Amino acid sequence: MDVAEAQPAQASRGQRLRRWLGRGFAGLGALLVLTLTGLWAAVGHTPLDPAYAGPEPLPGKLAERCSYPEHGTAVDVVAEFNHQEGEGFASRWVQFEVTTRGFDPHLVQVIYYRSLTDGRLPAVVVTPILGGDNEVAKLMAEALAANGVHAAIVLRAGTYLDPGRPDANVEAVLRTSIVDRRRAVDWLQQQAEVDPERIGAFGVSMGGIITAAFVAVEPRVRSSVMVMAGGDLPNLVRSSEERSLRKFMSRRAEQGLDADAVEASLRRALDGLDPLALGRHVDARAVLLFTTRWDASVPAANQERLYDAIGRPERYALPTGHYSAMVYLPYLRYKTVAFLRGALGGRS
Repeated sequence: MDVAEAQPAQASRGQRLRRWLGRGFAGLGALLVLTLTGLWAAVGHTPLDPAYAGPEPLPGKLAERCSYPEHGTAVDVVAEFNHQEGEGFASRWVQFEVTTRGFDPHLVQVIYYRSLTDGRLPAVVVTPILGGDNEVAKLMAEALAANGVHAAIVLRAGTYLDPGRPDANVEAVLRTSIVDRRRAVDWLQQQAEVDPERIGAFGVSMGGIITAAFVAVEPRVRSSVMVMAGGDLPNLVRSSEERSLRKFMSRRAEQGLDADAVEASLRRALDGLDPLALGRHVDARAVLLFTTRWDASVPAANQERLYDAIGRPERYALPTGHYSAMVYLPYLRYKTVAFLRGALGGRS
């Protein structure tokens, strides 16, 4: 199984873009203000379904499947590096080990954004997208830390869809992603500046999908925000127009498997470890969901299915596709920080 990502390179074009976006487009004038006002007005908002009755208990077999032998033990840090300072926060990379059942111990790699606000503060586990250089995750982590909420970006555990490996690898990497985040919660709870009773989670796209599975099995997470997350991963992989997923399907076709066979194989491999199946175990009262109406990467239909499976939590529906949702990044940041701060509270 692949280990977490390596130490990052120095400043990139993406980082410069992130800094520009992080200023909230300040100074662009009245025209931009009017444009953003119109964009915000086009977002649909639906409150939590008033008929929601609460989550179902997590079955013991699922809890055992996503457990790890280090649970309840102190986290021994293997390495810390890349210490940096920002506006209202300090960041560093941290590495420690955890064991996914059935495999050898592996490294978990975290980029920790410690808020410089005084007192014991809540902390949020941030999960990045499927690929790229984690710029959206970093932007959100910076915003949280600058507003009095520590943030820990847990990097990818491995390649989710590798056509050179059997589909059982998908389940192993997904389960490892869950275990990595659970161990990250252990580490966060050891930090003197973190209130161990106020842990949240955030993820976009594949990060949102992982977040949905993670919060279903981790009772210590009190609140979460999921952006463009979908359920029924076998169907999502089959239906998506995302280039990496199209490439995976093409390679499977070259190996003699049609779309029906690929979907069936992935369903057998996951064996219920899918946000759609896990959604009923997520407390919808503690969730904010962002969906995109015309998404072909995480198909809108799969987003709707996850929304229903969780129990119709509070939702903002963006009038965009997947990548065009970038225009709403300042809006997403504002709403996410406000929701998590409200749910988790301020300093103590």
